[in-house]
Amino acid sequence: ITATDYANNVNNSQNVSINIDRNAPTISIKSPIANQFIKGPVNISAEVNDTVWVWYVQYRIGNGSFAADVIDDAYLAMTNNSGSSATHSGYYNATNATSSIYDGVYNITVWANDTQNNIAQVNVTVTIDNNAPGASGGALGNTSEPASGTQYFPGRFYRFNKTFNDTIGVTNVILQINATNFTAFLYEGSATRGNWSTNITDFAANASGYPLIWYANDSAGNWLTTAVWYYV
Repeated sequence: ITATDYANNVNNSQNVSINIDRNAPTISIKSPIANQFIKGPVNISAEVNDTVWVWYVQYRIGNGSFAADVIDDAYLAMTNNSGSSATHSGYYNATNATSSIYDGVYNITVWANDTQNNIAQVNVTVTIDNNAPGASGGALGNTSEPASGTQYFPGRFYRFNKTFNDTIGVTNVILQINATNFTAFLYEGSATRGNWSTNITDFAANASGYPLIWYANDSAGNWLTTAVWYYV
């Protein structure tokens, strides 16, 4: 700023630098990726950049949106692990155990603002699945056949059947008899609750009986292993 009086005396004030910031930070979520199946502790990582100064970065798991003044240091804050010390741009990380979250589809939202409270947020959709499939009663009943102890005669046709359920969906079912695996197929119901079956016409004789175990897994790789049954 320059000032001049009537005698043409001139005085220059000290120069002052200012930052004009009209743009919100940019956010790119690096982990997890969109449509990923996750279980257990999940690392949430995002690259956040701003030309002036990244002020605060936080995250949430859900489907809502942040108000401009929502700050929860105990749960939502993300830590800047690397990047520019001048603008605080860089990679921000946080870990969530997910153990208290019900299995289902969620949005992970990363929110960031700068010193002028320009706000940005980005989200990815993920599926949280911490629980293995189950085998329990319900609308389709608790189907399991033949019954334990059924007498087997070599050469005859046998159908083995069991009901499985999973919040997200059962993807594979295997029946193991006498250490031999047989792939089962969904023939009734749905992947979230359905009857799985495999047909066997013959297997090697075993005087001590036939141990039977069912295995079922879901898209996140959670496996259910049933107790051993025996057929004679």
